[in-house]
Amino acid sequence: MAPTQRTSTRVAGLLRDPQGRGDFHSAPSAQCGFTLLEIMVALAVIAVAFVALLGLRNRDMVLHDEARAVIAATALAQQRMADATIGGFPDLGTSEGRFDDAHARFTWRQEVSPTGLFSTDLVREVRVMVAWGEPSRNERVDLVSYVFQRPKTGGGA
Repeated sequence: MAPTQRTSTRVAGLLRDPQGRGDFHSAPSAQCGFTLLEIMVALAVIAVAFVALLGLRNRDMVLHDEARAVIAATALAQQRMADATIGGFPDLGTSEGRFDDAHARFTWRQEVSPTGLFSTDLVREVRVMVAWGEPSRNERVDLVSYVFQRPKTGGGA
């Protein structure tokens, strides 16, 4: 027997049904493939997985937007705090407003109050609040800083 004939005989032997009913290729079509019920169950599992993935993607987008808002609000609050404390000892009181057009959804409030740490007014608390969104959701960033009054140097004789 030639080498090619032996190989083809071995391959044909591998494709035989172990129970002796013939080749696997010649099996009736009713015994091959998946039933309609199996296909429907598989599609249902895939559909549930896709719905879960879409829900996760939507939640991811919401969290991304919230994180960007917190980062922007923190930067704006730091800017307001720098503006309030760069000029030296700030005046007591409250002020509020809105940011420019690029950050129009953010509002700010600044409160300067005495701390009561000393008998004299040497330290003041500066509180900057930046808020956005609906007030009922309480979306805001608060920064607090303490500013010390520098002692006045006497230029006397």
